[in-house]
Amino acid sequence: MVDYRKLRLSNIHTGEFRHVILLLYWVVYLSWWLVSNLLLQGEHHLIHAPLDDRIPFVEAMVIPYCIWYIALFGMTAYLFFFDVTGFRRHMYFVMITFTIASVTFGVYPTCVDLRPDTFERNNVFTWIIGLIYAFDNPVNACPSIHVIGSFGVTFAVWHSRRFASMGWKIGSFLLALLISASTVMIKQHSVVDVYWGILVSVLGYVVVYLIPDLRHRKQTVGSHP
Repeated sequence: MVDYRKLRLSNIHTGEFRHVILLLYWVVYLSWWLVSNLLLQGEHHLIHAPLDDRIPFVEAMVIPYCIWYIALFGMTAYLFFFDVTGFRRHMYFVMITFTIASVTFGVYPTCVDLRPDTFERNNVFTWIIGLIYAFDNPVNACPSIHVIGSFGVTFAVWHSRRFASMGWKIGSFLLALLISASTVMIKQHSVVDVYWGILVSVLGYVVVYLIPDLRHRKQTVGSHP
């Protein structure tokens, strides 16, 4: 564990605290999201698949959709304080995948038109969905950041010694699947967005986790006679 009480601007570049700088990516990304999602207006390419029309609207799925925020930022905070190595890898995954998505949004801006005009029922779930609809415009949809972030949490769990039990590994994977399903069941995303979100997540996993681990194992085996 790192003693953050010793953190100063003068020593933030040292080996003990250099990872703190990675948190600045959230400032950059969230600033870009606010500008691109709420302020920039222009032509967007509509994303739609025939399967979208067959997926029902399920307002209760807003629960796992909102759990995403707790899972992603909760995992980031937990690793920051208790697993610095895991925190670095998690942030590298986020930085690579979220940047790929952001560049894609800039080069090929997308939107979805799947939201219901009215809700059949008025309850706490539809009230929350209404807030999401009002705050989060249905643009910059493909690939889905919700999908990428949820699998980012899963991969962080898989590669952290603090979550070594199989229960954590399976549970985190099932949560990622549930969150991914929630994006299309509250009509915030198309299945196309989910598909590309998974592909970007796999790419991030290969670059951040798989290749370095394979290289480390090869070096470890090669070091023994």
